[in-house]
Amino acid sequence: MRFSPAVDITGNQLPINEFSADIITDDKITVGKYAELYDEKGMLWARYRVTSSNQYPLGIRTVRCQSDVYILERRTLSAMMYSDDDAYSAISGIFSRFHLDVSISDNIRGLTISGYVPEQTARERIQWICFAIGAYVRTFFAPVTVIDIIDEGNVTYLQDDRVFLRPQLSYSDYVTSIRAIAYEYNEGTPETTDKWVQVADRYYIQHTREVTLNNPNVPANTPENVIDITKLTLINDNNVSDILSKLADEYFNQNSNLPPQKLTANIINTNADVQPADKVGILNGIGDIVTGYVKSMQFTFGKAAKAKITMTQNVLTDAIRLYIRYVYDDNELTREVYYFPPDTAYEVQSKYIDITNRTRRIYLPLRATVEGVITDTDKTENVDTDIALELADNILSVYSVDSADLQSEVVVIG
Repeated sequence: MRFSPAVDITGNQLPINEFSADIITDDKITVGKYAELYDEKGMLWARYRVTSSNQYPLGIRTVRCQSDVYILERRTLSAMMYSDDDAYSAISGIFSRFHLDVSISDNIRGLTISGYVPEQTARERIQWICFAIGAYVRTFFAPVTVIDIIDEGNVTYLQDDRVFLRPQLSYSDYVTSIRAIAYEYNEGTPETTDKWVQVADRYYIQHTREVTLNNPNVPANTPENVIDITKLTLINDNNVSDILSKLADEYFNQNSNLPPQKLTANIINTNADVQPADKVGILNGIGDIVTGYVKSMQFTFGKAAKAKITMTQNVLTDAIRLYIRYVYDDNELTREVYYFPPDTAYEVQSKYIDITNRTRRIYLPLRATVEGVITDTDKTENVDTDIALELADNILSVYSVDSADLQSEVVVIG
């Protein structure tokens, strides 16, 4: 099974996601029909069209399935001029033309688009509209194509037991500035010196304005590295500031003077509660929380659905520390430290203690688990322990714990 879906939360690209599988079946598989990918719990991960099917001996068949985006690539749409047109209606109209189902978020209702779009494929047209309004396209974890805007508020924090192998944080080159062209169109008869476009039998004179957003956190003498957005004619004076701001989130490191960060981590994602475009917080194992947006995922199916995620727009903040003090006779024997995001409920399993203190060997924590809620400050929990071995007058006494009442902390030893 191969399934590595991607999403571009800036709307700068519109990937054609796919999955392929080697299966054993005698059933006839028709190219063009939908195939559904489920996990062992019956959850739908993707519903794509079969684009190729190869039969091999022993009933083995290799099937390749692609999202409906590949259908949008097949047809060219005529040039047209938008003028405060409803983005929701424009998107749904394109999908309806292809008899494709789409789920458009209510967050897109009321957003408008203005400007010229050239003759282009339907896939390009959807991508241009989404880029202009700050939306993205997702083609998995749902039976239809989903179009939404990222939720900048809610964060899903992943505890250590869902993250295996320490996350890797990498940096790319500084982007010194982002430059965009804002377009304006006025219907009329163009002069020889005018730039103009034609839609059907109408002519529109084109005016442009260059807008640049500089990266304020770039160190002195950094070589120039400019991101140019120059040919997307749905950028205008009304949306250019929002577009540059969203691109700055992606290409600048807005929270420090470091270059842009990319984090890669392997997580347990059995119930698919983490999805591309989600805002996620991960403990990086050295006392920091990395918070960013999931840009892509690669899946492995088995007893637990594992995913390798790539996160962008990352911000590092300090984690809150929980100290577990193991105490005997009011003496601290040892302590452990755990890291949590703020306002997180925790349940820590007490560790087996076997160290010498004042000639006594300490054996069993009386509290099996330590539970509570981390707020915005470091917290300390005490765990009392019991005696297992005692050395007195050169005589070593060995004790065994027969029972322990974890509520009253009464221990019976023999």
